[in-house]
Amino acid sequence: MSADIHGCDQRSATLSFSHPKLPHPISLEQHGATSDGFVPGTSSVIWPSARLLSEYLCEAEIITPEVNVVELGAGLGLVGLTAASLGACSVLLTDDQTEILFKNAKRSGLTNVKVSKCLWGECSRRKKAEETYDLILGSDLIYNQGFNLGSSAAWDPELAVEMVLVMLNGWCHIIK
Repeated sequence: MSADIHGCDQRSATLSFSHPKLPHPISLEQHGATSDGFVPGTSSVIWPSARLLSEYLCEAEIITPEVNVVELGAGLGLVGLTAASLGACSVLLTDDQTEILFKNAKRSGLTNVKVSKCLWGECSRRKKAEETYDLILGSDLIYNQGFNLGSSAAWDPELAVEMVLVMLNGWCHIIK
């Protein structure tokens, strides 16, 4: 049985995202609230902002073969897998819950995708010495309306040399 929550089917075991600019649809596994694999904290289901940011990436044509991407709070990995499918050089999917990310990255068959556990405030320090990114992506990263993303210890703006795109409350914010 399918049920839309916030305009997205968050109860089906799998979902698909397609766009004319993608070489093939992206198929994802998810674990809704009625699933044994459900993880409280929302990382195991799709959210509307992930779809919107994925559509934006397809339309904006900012992903090129030279672009290295990191997605913070990737959840199911839709946004990062969209960037990878569009031809990014490399994509790092990060979240504090990585089991479903590993499954979806493997399911995609894309070879330019890696997965890493990332806790807020730790991932930028750990990754800074390893590699830099041209694009930092995030959708529905925070739920506290008073949170100041620009001063967050969650990520270091110096990690991205080009742009940070964050989808919050249905709006795409370009931070850098």
